Amino acid sequence: MYEFAVEYLFCPETQSPLRVEATNRVGEHIMEGTLVSVADPAHCYPICNGVPCFVSIERLEGEQRDTVAAFAEKWSRIPDYGQEQMTKRSASKVTLCL
Repeated sequence: MYEFAVEYLFCPETQSPLRVEATNRVGEHIMEGTLVSVADPAHCYPICNGVPCFVSIERLEGEQRDTVAAFAEKWSRIPDYGQEQMTKRSASKVTLCL
């Protein structure tokens, strides 16, 4: 994520602005780090692979947690699931445009 994007993000718990604690940058991108609530530093959210994560699986309940677990398990078995079809669609569009 770009650091300037932080001005558009707010803590979902306190509705206060967030500050960035970056641990890994690649150029202007923050790849790893933490977003911390200015109002209450106990509320913090990880930045993983350049993506801020505001939802924690530990906070989900019932069917939501089950759905996350099911998708995570499926994606771990087939990490490139669905990519073949996207490639086929992209190739067919390119062929039609020629």
